[in-house]
Amino acid sequence: MCASGVTPLLAVLVHKGLGPGAVLAFLVMAAAGNLRVLRLVLNLHGTEFAARYGALLFALALFVGALGSFVW
Repeated sequence: MCASGVTPLLAVLVHKGLGPGAVLAFLVMAAAGNLRVLRLVLNLHGTEFAARYGALLFALALFVGALGSFVW
């Protein structure tokens, strides 16, 4: 999934009542955490770096989701 492919789906979910924090978190994870990118990071940088990258994405998505929930 890329950000441009997920945007229409997220627009529908916001219209149905999903919070903007959850939408932002999903957008962050969809853009940077798809399998193609994770596989590329694994092949170029190794297992340890790929695990750290995935953990950082997860933490960033949680932070953005929480921040979006407090702001909106």
